[in-house]
Amino acid sequence: MSVERIRQRFEQLANDAMPIRGSKNLVRGGQMFADRNVVDSALLTKWQTSVETLLASVFGESSPTTVRFGVECKRSHFEDFERQEAVLLSAKEQFEGGFLFDVRNLVHASVFSDELEQAEHFLESNYKVPAAVIAGTVLETTLRELCEQHPETTVGKADTMISDIAKQGMVNKMMVDQLRAWMKIRNSAAHGKPDEFAESDVARMIQGIRDFVTWHMT
Repeated sequence: MSVERIRQRFEQLANDAMPIRGSKNLVRGGQMFADRNVVDSALLTKWQTSVETLLASVFGESSPTTVRFGVECKRSHFEDFERQEAVLLSAKEQFEGGFLFDVRNLVHASVFSDELEQAEHFLESNYKVPAAVIAGTVLETTLRELCEQHPETTVGKADTMISDIAKQGMVNKMMVDQLRAWMKIRNSAAHGKPDEFAESDVARMIQGIRDFVTWHMT
């Protein structure tokens, strides 16, 4: 799941809590029990399941946030729902506020891994051009993510981003040359110049970019 889709999912689940809150209803306890405010149990159960799935995928099943949400009682009492809603909103705030760069990086790394596998599939099918374009796009997006996380760098053209991360000591001279070589292959592929690179170049490019993503995004 991409970062944007996660952000949208947090927003959706925060909105889904509203009709649950609106279903609040006072149930009289009679002589034996105290009165209780309850919410629609069907809406609550569906919402709880969705929130637990999201928190586990973003924070991990054993994270304090996920565990805290699960610990809160799952009865349909309004007070229990309020506590779970507070956990969700806190998690949403952490994610959107940029306090989880490590989580975001893991998400990106997972997405990039899938895309690089797609590039490998094209290459194995003798389609080196789309393989090079996809791999190059993963590299450029990774460079952009690195620059966005470091205010002292500039998000711009690939060559500029490579220079900036080098100035910050994130890559050495040898890696700078390699990154520019990979971007050259990508540009040749994107501009319909397949004679400027071989399938073996793309194979090494895909593996090299995978290593680069693994090192910098996990």
